[in-house]
Amino acid sequence: AGAQWRPVLTDLDGALLSVWGTSERDVWAVGGALGNGFDALVLRFDGTVWRRLAPGKAETFWWVHGTSTSDVWLVGEKGRITHWDGAAFTEVASGTDATLYGVWAAAPDDAWAVGGTPDQPNATNDVVLHWDGTSWTQREVPYAADRRPRFHTVTAAGDDVWIGGVNAFLRSNHA
Repeated sequence: AGAQWRPVLTDLDGALLSVWGTSERDVWAVGGALGNGFDALVLRFDGTVWRRLAPGKAETFWWVHGTSTSDVWLVGEKGRITHWDGAAFTEVASGTDATLYGVWAAAPDDAWAVGGTPDQPNATNDVVLHWDGTSWTQREVPYAADRRPRFHTVTAAGDDVWIGGVNAFLRSNHA
């Protein structure tokens, strides 16, 4: 007679904005305090219990995605990109101060992050970043400065990368 929903986590000190996992024994949930001064939220489920991890810093994470239990990307406010290697978190330079709303990883040397600057239509709102295994680099998109979309989501299938946002939906073959 349908799914039976039940509370899993309550009374958190922030909002959870994204959930991703490799299996029912490895689930990540990320978010944050959305500017109220508390640390970002990173929770991980091992099949039995949820544990709060401590990547540090207050910038809220907006999205999480990875390729395995030892290759997980978290992106968020002020261009924040954090990587989990299976043992520890590392902050990775993004080259932008824009909020990164989405991340998608195909392999340890192939990941994409997208974002923009909310409430600032003339700011850099068409952020598309690619990880090549060494660094994140900005990728150009075909928009005039006065029509810059704010990107929110990214995914890929095969060699095609798909990006969605405010007034825009893009596809690129990056083979």
